[in-house]
Amino acid sequence: MDSPGNKRSDGSQDFMSKACEEGPGICTHLLTIVSMLMVLVTFPLSLLLTVKVVQEYERAVIFRLGRLVSGSAKGPGVFFVLPCVDNYVKIDMRTSTYEIPPQEVH
Repeated sequence: MDSPGNKRSDGSQDFMSKACEEGPGICTHLLTIVSMLMVLVTFPLSLLLTVKVVQEYERAVIFRLGRLVSGSAKGPGVFFVLPCVDNYVKIDMRTSTYEIPPQEVH
């Protein structure tokens, strides 16, 4: 059985590996441009939705239309998120400890 990203026995690649290697398509670029125009038209109000801040112990991972944006994690500091196109997830880098109850050996 072929796994995604591997060449098949006939020498061709499957659809998913080709889509991942090609990068963003024309629709991605079109939606990004439309979102940027919306930000420019509503500039004073759009600052409330587009500028995000992460603390020194946090990082933000940005996804554009569900794919990871190049540049990896952002932060600490201020970064820009396009509304309707970008999603971001804050990752807490602090070490967390948990109380685990002792167990008996039988």
